[in-house]
Amino acid sequence: MSRIGKQPITVPKEAKVELKGNYIKINGPLGELEYNIPYEIETLREEDQLIVKIKRKTKRSPAMWGLVRAVINNMVVGVTKGFSKKLLIKGTGYKAEKGSDSITLSLGYSHQIIFPIPKGVDIQVAKDNSITVSGYDKALVGNVTAKIRNLRPPNAYAKAGKGVMYADETLRIKERKSAGA
Repeated sequence: MSRIGKQPITVPKEAKVELKGNYIKINGPLGELEYNIPYEIETLREEDQLIVKIKRKTKRSPAMWGLVRAVINNMVVGVTKGFSKKLLIKGTGYKAEKGSDSITLSLGYSHQIIFPIPKGVDIQVAKDNSITVSGYDKALVGNVTAKIRNLRPPNAYAKAGKGVMYADETLRIKERKSAGA
């Protein structure tokens, strides 16, 4: 039994839920998200709550039960409150600048990297070289953040751990190879 799947999802008043068979569409003040629910799971609406249940017992239905409940909950939270992730840029000469539809990153390469900002995501660059990625789709925010981080992952062998890293990421600095016998 899924402990997450059992929990009901509370729908705030500002969110509108549309259920049609295995299709769910959620509108809110920040945006609109839709999802096709797998055939073995069903979603029911009871007043201001959504309840996710197993419709057909299969080998994968218990896992899908918790997954679908988590995805729908993230949709509700996303269209009402939104999600954000913060990245830190560390290194001499490393910086980020925001343009109208892209950000330009100087990350120690011989060229600057121009990263286009996808639709549904807002990126803010602060003066302390931190980047905040925010939006209403949790998967898209996480994906964009991971792509920016992968442009120059943090180096565990550098003294300061230079590179692009998550704000809540802890990096253990490793000792370099020493020369000599």
